[in-house]
Formats: sequence, structure tokens, C-alpha cells
Amino acid sequence: MQNLELIEITNRLISMLQHLDVGIFYYQHDYGWNVRRRFSDSDIHISEKSRRTEYYDLHVVNCLGAAWLETLAANMPTICFDSRERHLFREGVQPYTDALTYVGILHDSVDSAAAKILEVQQLPQRWWLSDEVQDIRESFGCRYARMEDMWLDSWVEEFSNIASEVGDGGYLR
Repeated sequence: MQNLELIEITNRLISMLQHLDVGIFYYQHDYGWNVRRRFSDSDIHISEKSRRTEYYDLHVVNCLGAAWLETLAANMPTICFDSRERHLFREGVQPYTDALTYVGILHDSVDSAAAKILEVQQLPQRWWLSDEVQDIRESFGCRYARMEDMWLDSWVEEFSNIASEVGDGGYLR
């Protein structure tokens, strides 16, 4: 999926949810895509709210990127819609993506994401804090988002291992 298509499907989602109090935030460097104008041309109002994620009840992201992982790790109610055609998941990831889809965190269509947003928008915490959602979020996060109390120690250990392998010529073979 190209950037223009991603902008178009995001426009479609926002159009479906315009009756809600929705803010759109996107990467600050536009790279010539004219994102703000494209939203405006679609009659989509871009709310000038804070970029601080803790101010919002529900986070919706349109790609499997850092923002998605960060809000999952921070335990903030998060819905992600992204086309499965854009990603080739390794076989080991499939049970996790299936589980995330099952509980309504991950969606492969705008329609599915919009339906879930409308379903949970009144009380997103009720959905998000359910045992089922939390178990799946934690399981995925521990494997793919480094969700652990001692994360700094883990990263120091990881970089130390890499440095010793590089020093031993392990990465030079």
C-alpha cells in the first residue's frame, strides 16, 4: 500500500467517525505528501489537540509501526488498522496477529476498525482492561514490544552481547 492509499483509507475512517470527537495526528515531516491539504480536501477537520497520547481515551493508528507498539506497551487502549497485504509476517507471528485480531486490537480493514471504534468508544477501558485483551496484549508485547519492568537492563545486556560478538568478529563473518 502506498502512502496515498494510506491517506485515502485514513480519510475514509475519519469520515465514518466524524460525529465523534476525533483528532488526527501524523508524522510531522510531510515529505511532500501534503497530508494536511489532503485531509482538508476531503472535508476532514484536523483537530489541533495535544500530541500527548495520555490525554486520549482511545488511540487509533493506521500502520504497524512504533506508535502502535508504544501505545500497546504503555497499556493505552489501541486499535490498529493496516492491510495484511503490506506485511509479510513470519510464521511465528501469525498466532499473535490472529489473537490481536480476535480481540479487536488489529484490523485489516477500515470498516472493521470503525465498527470496533464505535463499539468501544463510550467506555474503551471496559474493553481494553478485560482479561482476554490484556492477556493477548501482554503476550504479544513481551515478545515484540519489549514490555518488561527491567527494560533498560535488557537493552544494556543485548547491546553488550552485540558488542562482544562484533569484538570477536561474530558480525564480520
